[in-house]
Amino acid sequence: MKGIKLFIRVFVVFMVIAFNCHSVHSGRKADRTHHNKIYLSRLVVKDYRPREPILLAYNFIGQPTVQDSNDIRKWTNETELSFSDTGGNTDVVNLSANTIWKYKFNEKLEGSWKLSGLYGESDSEKNAENYSTKLRADYLFSKRFYSAITAGWLKDEFAGIKHRYQLGSPSVGYKFFSGPKQFLKSEASIDYVKEEYTDDTEADFPLARAFTEYEYAFTEKQKFSQSLEFRYDFESSDNYDGHSVTALTSALSDNLSLKASYEIKYDNEPVPSTLNKTDTSLGISLIIHSD
Repeated sequence: MKGIKLFIRVFVVFMVIAFNCHSVHSGRKADRTHHNKIYLSRLVVKDYRPREPILLAYNFIGQPTVQDSNDIRKWTNETELSFSDTGGNTDVVNLSANTIWKYKFNEKLEGSWKLSGLYGESDSEKNAENYSTKLRADYLFSKRFYSAITAGWLKDEFAGIKHRYQLGSPSVGYKFFSGPKQFLKSEASIDYVKEEYTDDTEADFPLARAFTEYEYAFTEKQKFSQSLEFRYDFESSDNYDGHSVTALTSALSDNLSLKASYEIKYDNEPVPSTLNKTDTSLGISLIIHSD
């Protein structure tokens, strides 16, 4: 916990420095006003005029700042919802939600905050429940080369995890393809993980993380995506896991998309050891875009 709290403080300071540097540059321009827009899912509040730039930590959770009319800083949000309720011989309920907020401070720096949750039950008995959150800051050194720092938390007792805290060192990433049809990026980092398990044991260890993501746009409205993540524990060669997400996404309008996905999670050394090593899920979800 101390490591996560320290990271969050460093994260905020890092954002403040970048924000102030950019604000000083923008402040030298001619005095102009700009009416900001706040977007929250499909709710739009227009013509909000903030008084002055204040603490970035406050700005980061929803308070816009005074900005030049040519400033590219803005909020974007993508919310993914999936729900099914089946009755008859078996009553099955499944609900999942993911939302990610992004804020572009300038051409090089972007911050994001992701929240996820899943709940499922069969014949009124809970059989799935997990929650997670993740903070991330990306800095673009060039058109293709970038770095990122992350911090995250996960709770998934059906997978044996009471709490997982993850603190990522600055990752190194490279964008091999940047469109217009193909997008491919890869990144690697050394992370610190602390896990508390449902059998009342715990562990903390450093691990290597490798991630890659590919997208192919068939048209302006349809795309295919594939992401792969692999994590390896330096202290135990048998402790490694992988995560794969394969998806097809089709835009229904400027603000709505339909997504079909297949997800695989593999844990070579689950705790307790009686758990299955592989979890899979097939789903269809509605995505709401706001920017």
